[in-house]
Amino acid sequence: MKPILLVLLTSVITVQVSLAQITRNDVLPLFAKLGAEDFKGAQQLSAELLKEFKKDTTSLVGIVRYAYLYSSAALVSKGEMSYKELKSRSKAVRGKFLLMPGHPATTDTVKLKYDSNELKMQGDQAKCSVITPNSNQSSIYFFEYYDLVPGTDIHQFDGKDTRIGGTLDSIEFNPNGSTIWIMRLHFKDAILREM
Repeated sequence: MKPILLVLLTSVITVQVSLAQITRNDVLPLFAKLGAEDFKGAQQLSAELLKEFKKDTTSLVGIVRYAYLYSSAALVSKGEMSYKELKSRSKAVRGKFLLMPGHPATTDTVKLKYDSNELKMQGDQAKCSVITPNSNQSSIYFFEYYDLVPGTDIHQFDGKDTRIGGTLDSIEFNPNGSTIWIMRLHFKDAILREM
């Protein structure tokens, strides 16, 4: 009886460890580092969190993946990381779900603004694009392009604060290696939601 009890107890502990989910308390220090523009610290902490919660599929991990890529782009922009290193590090999040910070959404594609979800229809495909710059807008970290899931009514989100996430399908790096812009991110199966 004791060996069976020991096996069951070990199994429960193993399952609980492998199903560990990231919590808000785990990511609060990351948000603090991003807010203070401590991008080296944010990049290191996000890498540690992604390693620790490798099997987690919650939205919080999607936010950490986005922060990992964002802080890496910031380091390239500041000359503290090479494009070669960025390309290598970005492999960790390619093909995974990322969730960006919230932004206002608009269907007005004439007056493009930084940090806003620009919504449009291209045929039957709902799309969203976002330009994500650094804080003084001297460098664009990302041009983000999202193909929204079929049936998305972009007009229901117009003028509202929204958050978008999707599977990172591909990344284009600035071919000139300059810091005017760092990456173009292409997402598929994206979901837009009101905050």
